Amino acid sequence: MPTKKKTARKKASKKRSGGIASFTRKVNNAPAVKRAAKKVTELMRKLAAAKKLKAAARKKAIKVVSKRKK
Repeated sequence: MPTKKKTARKKASKKRSGGIASFTRKVNNAPAVKRAAKKVTELMRKLAAAKKLKAAARKKAIKVVSKRKK
């Protein structure tokens, strides 16, 4: 009677992190992307400061214009 062959066991594959999350992380950590992101945050900070200056100037202008009407 022939001996029964045992099926070869699969080696447990090493779990690798992959997929869209890994790809996104790699892209966002690229030096060029980081540089651009830093520039964007800096510009946003400057814009917020400029908006505050504009609001102050508007307040002043409103006072001047309303005084002229009287």
